[in-house]
Amino acid sequence: MSAAITGYVDVAQIALYLFWGFFLALVIYIRREDKREGYPLVAEGQQRFVQGPIEGFPPTPAPKFFRLKEGTLSPAPQTVPPDGPVVGAVPAQSHPGAPLIPTGDPLRDGVGPAAWSMRRDIPLRTWRGQNIMRPLRLATDYSVSRFSTDPHGWPVIGLDGVVAGHVVDLWIDDEENDTRYLEIALVAAIDLTERRVLVPHPFVRYDRRRQRVVVRALHAAQFAHVPALANPDQVTAREEDRLVGYYGGGLLYGTRNRMGPLL
Repeated sequence: MSAAITGYVDVAQIALYLFWGFFLALVIYIRREDKREGYPLVAEGQQRFVQGPIEGFPPTPAPKFFRLKEGTLSPAPQTVPPDGPVVGAVPAQSHPGAPLIPTGDPLRDGVGPAAWSMRRDIPLRTWRGQNIMRPLRLATDYSVSRFSTDPHGWPVIGLDGVVAGHVVDLWIDDEENDTRYLEIALVAAIDLTERRVLVPHPFVRYDRRRQRVVVRALHAAQFAHVPALANPDQVTAREEDRLVGYYGGGLLYGTRNRMGPLL
């Protein structure tokens, strides 16, 4: 019994071609699906010759809509790009990927390590529906252990050794069961309204001997421009990104000598 269909084609050959076709279709499908994040691309720098969005092959797929827990719909890919900050920087060279040179205050303009993304402007929540980040004044089920350092009332010292404010509260990460932020009230010399700002805990160093908190990322005066919270009792995902970006940017842009090479 022969598997040949004609003198040149048999069943094994047809099966091989079908496999090749299926595999090609699978690669194209997967390649389209992975374009739901970050596409279409936008030309950067001085690529004047590029017209319109950059999709490549295969093209960006039609949006899928995901229903979120709070009932809203989120398309993927985004049909309308979110409005982000206008970057106050210019590329050092004309080629793509060239380093950016700040033209203003890089901490507030979101340049380099101070960059932040347009995350959803709502608080992150636990599966029970409560905010993950809560100040101790609201998280009454938490307290500072007597075996740990309680920085309430301690002064917060900037990179220049000047007092920027005083610790008034701690913010707890309800999923990690740990301190995520220190809330400080700025002194009048920094901000006349003595408003409160958050300091991410990884940027904090405790000087237990002098009972003070040291933040080496910023000068004391730079605390005046720390992004403020829209609601004093909660922090949104977007606000968290801006906060961490501001302090992270200070590690490079906090002083002029940090921006140059070591040698």
